[in-house]
Amino acid sequence: MKSSLKVSVILPTYNEAGNIVRLITELERYIPDPKEILVVDDNSPDGTSAIVSEHIRKYRLQNVRIKTRLSDRGLTNSLNDGISLSSGQIVCWMDADFSHPPTIMAEMIQEVRNGTDCVIASRFTHGLLLIGDRSQSISVQTVLSFFLNYLLKITLKYPFSDYTSGFIAIHKHVLFRNVTELNGDYGEYFIRLVYTLLKRGVEIREIGYRSPQRLYGLSKTSPDLFTLILKGIKYIKTVITLNFSL
Repeated sequence: MKSSLKVSVILPTYNEAGNIVRLITELERYIPDPKEILVVDDNSPDGTSAIVSEHIRKYRLQNVRIKTRLSDRGLTNSLNDGISLSSGQIVCWMDADFSHPPTIMAEMIQEVRNGTDCVIASRFTHGLLLIGDRSQSISVQTVLSFFLNYLLKITLKYPFSDYTSGFIAIHKHVLFRNVTELNGDYGEYFIRLVYTLLKRGVEIREIGYRSPQRLYGLSKTSPDLFTLILKGIKYIKTVITLNFSL
């Protein structure tokens, strides 16, 4: 039965000491077995790895593992390590700061267990309407991300709304059949991944979700407007490369 497929949830972390135990707890609560949770930590100076190790020891968790990376750090390398270590027929990954809600991940996994090739959660399926809590104002970074993704949709010629989501569940055999490994930094790797999957005819269901602000710590992907603009330039270069390589 498709519902019995094991899922591997990969959590790449750097300085997520304030979030990681609660996130593991909620994933264990919302995602039905069989599952494993793989924390891949870039040797965080705030002690994220030690906190996870103690949590595993204290509660004798059999389905939670920690991998502490001491070299070749970075999000994409962490994800590639996590995928290599995974034992599930389904692999998925998400941010560890609660900007990617665990309940949405559970919904995505159920869709894949039911037979969908790949599910990606999108902030922009309904324009800017799903961003943040209704009581929160929309940030400049979010508006820029929205328009960047709008341009990506036009340029790459696929009706996909969030090329920089980073919030995904996919059958492992589908991933391996189409992508040898993830390449690129932060959102660049996800643009490459989504475009490759779409171009090769993979079924992707995009579901909308309301993206809250992170609970603790600082954003690593867009801590300020200047960094976001620099990333936007990298994304444009990635698009140019894709249009000539695939």
